[in-house]
Amino acid sequence: MENEDDNAGRVSVNPQFLTLDKSFKGLGGRLAYTKDLDKTSSIQAYADLMAGKAAGQDAFVKPQKIGIEYRKSFAKGGKVKSSSASSRADGIAQRGKTKGRFV
Repeated sequence: MENEDDNAGRVSVNPQFLTLDKSFKGLGGRLAYTKDLDKTSSIQAYADLMAGKAAGQDAFVKPQKIGIEYRKSFAKGGKVKSSSASSRADGIAQRGKTKGRFV
């Protein structure tokens, strides 16, 4: 039997700004739900929201951006080592006529 918690995703709230002054009070941020598909990929549904109240007006909540993102991480890698003189940049020839030959 599969445990429901093993299949659950993560909900996150990331506040982005807060404004508190006499004429306007507001809060904005991202509400996101992330579900891992396997070890290297996940899918995220998100909504960027803004809530506020201007002086003398009603409070409001407006969606700014709503979307779904697919994320895939790739293996970490480094630079492929090359033995050409141009990659060494120190003037040592490793191939060709000047490779340790005496005339």
